[in-house]
Amino acid sequence: MKEDGVYRLQVRDLFNRHESNPGFVYRLSIRKEAPDFRLVAMPQAPPPVNKDAKEAPLWTLFLRRGETLPIKVLAFRRDNFNGEIELHAEGLPPGVICAAAKIETNKNSALVFLTASDNTNDWSGPIRIVGEGKAGDSALVREARAGSITWTVPDYNNEAVRPRLVRELFLAVSGVESAPIAIETAERKVWETTVGGKLQIPLKLARNGEFNENLKLKTTATRPSIL
Repeated sequence: MKEDGVYRLQVRDLFNRHESNPGFVYRLSIRKEAPDFRLVAMPQAPPPVNKDAKEAPLWTLFLRRGETLPIKVLAFRRDNFNGEIELHAEGLPPGVICAAAKIETNKNSALVFLTASDNTNDWSGPIRIVGEGKAGDSALVREARAGSITWTVPDYNNEAVRPRLVRELFLAVSGVESAPIAIETAERKVWETTVGGKLQIPLKLARNGEFNENLKLKTTATRPSIL
C-alpha cells in the first residue's frame, strides 16, 4: 500500500476446508518492511545405490575418519531480503573442519560440508550452523534451527514425508573407524574459471580396508550449467 486511503480486506478459505464460523481467529499485521532471513539445517543422506529409488531416509550426522558429509541449509527469506548468506559451522571438535559455503543471491539453499581428519578422536555433541548476511547497512547473523524428518519413508510418491524441527543439530565422530574410501582435491582452495572455460581439478583417492572396486565419479553443482 503506497498511498493513504481506506482499504477493505477480505479473508476467506480458498480451499473450502472449513465451514464459516465466527469463532475462527485471523491476524492482520501491518508494519514497515524489515528484510531478514531464517535458516534450517538438515543432515543429507548419501545418494541411493539404486538411482530410481524413492526412499526418504531418516539420517543423522556420523563422521568416520577421512569422511565428508553434507548438511543442507535452507533459507527462509523475509520482506524481500535477497542477498548472499555466508555459512559456517561453530562448535566443531578438533580434527573436523567445515568448508566455506554460501547461499547465493535469490537462492534458497546450499550445502555445507564437514570433513574429519585421519587422526580425529571420538566425539559427540551439538554443533551450530550460522549464516551471515547484510540488509542495507545492517549486519544479520542467524543461527540455523535443526531439521529432520519424523521417520523413514520407503516411497515418497506414495507417502508424505513429514518434516520436523529438532532441538539441536547433533554430530558424532568415530576415532577408530575410517571411511572405506575418501576423495579430496589435491589442494584446498577455491577453483575458478571463466564463463565457457574448462577446469581440471586433480583429486586424491584413499582406500581403506578391503575396498578395491572400480569407481565412477559424477559431479553435482548448484547451477545446472556447471558440469
